[in-house]
Amino acid sequence: MNEKGELLLLLCMDGLIIDKPTRITNSSATILDHIYTNDYENTIVPGILITDVSDHLPTFAKISSINNDPKETEYYQKRDFSHFDAEKFKKNLENELGKIDLNDYDANTSTEIFNTKFMEIIEKHAPLRFTKKHQKKKAKKPWVSSGIMKAMEDRDKLQEQAISSRSQEIFNQYKKKRNHINRLIFQSR
Repeated sequence: MNEKGELLLLLCMDGLIIDKPTRITNSSATILDHIYTNDYENTIVPGILITDVSDHLPTFAKISSINNDPKETEYYQKRDFSHFDAEKFKKNLENELGKIDLNDYDANTSTEIFNTKFMEIIEKHAPLRFTKKHQKKKAKKPWVSSGIMKAMEDRDKLQEQAISSRSQEIFNQYKKKRNHINRLIFQSR
């Protein structure tokens, strides 16, 4: 097996945490969206959201830290892209990675070198900042009436049924409901 194959095997054995299909149609169910981790100290709960934003279901991973200090949970880290210049970032990345021949190393070492160099460069162009947590209020759009909200709930239930049953009839009902709601929203704006 070549180094790339070994790397893929290692990721799938140790770090893959999404194990359910993320693209489901009436004729297939495939895992196309992945989340990998090498964090074995914290509790990680993976999940898939049922939504019709795209034909792929969004994935997430909830990471529960061992340290439950309330002072630490008041803040979170966020990258500051306010001065980010994509062209400078690309050039810096090409220059730095161009100096390294990753073929001189085994797959694990190459990955470690790449990740370290990439993180150094991203930290230079979009540094991590501590940000205080604020409660976010769900903004209600004025054109979304209670009737449309109820129809959206019905649509979401149909989508869940279509995914779990993989019935063409329910899938068609879901698409019809989705398109109807989209027309209602467009008209109410």
